[in-house]
Amino acid sequence: MSTIWFDFDGTITDVKTRYTQVFIDFFASKYHIDLNSDKYWQFRQAGLSTLKILENYGYERFIQEYIDFRNETIESIAYLKKDTLRANVEETLSELKKRFTLKILSGRAIKENLIEQINFLNLSSYFTEVYTVSPFAAFVEKQAVLKKNASISDYMVGDTEHDIKAGNSCSLKTIAISDGMSTKERLIQSLPTQIIDSFSKLSSIL
Repeated sequence: MSTIWFDFDGTITDVKTRYTQVFIDFFASKYHIDLNSDKYWQFRQAGLSTLKILENYGYERFIQEYIDFRNETIESIAYLKKDTLRANVEETLSELKKRFTLKILSGRAIKENLIEQINFLNLSSYFTEVYTVSPFAAFVEKQAVLKKNASISDYMVGDTEHDIKAGNSCSLKTIAISDGMSTKERLIQSLPTQIIDSFSKLSSIL
């Protein structure tokens, strides 16, 4: 039985509120500055670095302080509870589980919090294994996990070019989901096998 390897953040869950709230909370709590949250997410999807995002707001002087705050809070349970499931996730996973082995391959620093999140989202029954790699390692660590554990009949499903590049480099079939953390234009450049605009469409193409 072939395996589908899923990225988690942005692929299975909608993380816009969590990521945006961490950014907004830093400036509001530390400096009583109110920022435009929609602009932040547009910059994030376009692939701008943290420094470039701050430069666009004129607050690049806060770069290290913000990074420290983000790294301390972004994977806390309180913020993880702001994530929501993509439309029809459970129905889609239930259908796919009949025909594939399902595994998670996520960029997370705190694996136990990912496991807890999977549990409180009632998703634990769908996945046989959960792998985590550094969220700062681009595609290199995901590539290493796939190279060691995946076969060429497997699929990699993700919402960033790092997910797709990791799968492609290991000769997996790759499916990019364009309503996550990257724009469709960025995903096209990473040359996925297929691009879909919704997680719920997975079961119809596999």
